Amino acid sequence: MNRPALTALAIASMILAACNPPPVAKTVDYYAEHVAERDARMTVCRNNPGELKNDPDCINAATSLRAGWTKRDMPPITFAAPASAASR
Repeated sequence: MNRPALTALAIASMILAACNPPPVAKTVDYYAEHVAERDARMTVCRNNPGELKNDPDCINAATSLRAGWTKRDMPPITFAAPASAASR
């Protein structure tokens, strides 16, 4: 290729890159309401933690998952008596 063609190709690439901004990360609240999408995102994030550990979507999905574990409105955990103790 000649130099003007390479220059035009480089400029076209930069214009296309500027027209496609990176996607906006979904919020923690979004992932809390869309559990299936959160689980799908967590699968992707867990499969490539080296590259995605600082990805905003991975962080927000993981935060939403952890927040679900600590909700105060979860039912209390109860333990049933062992079957052998009930027959005594």
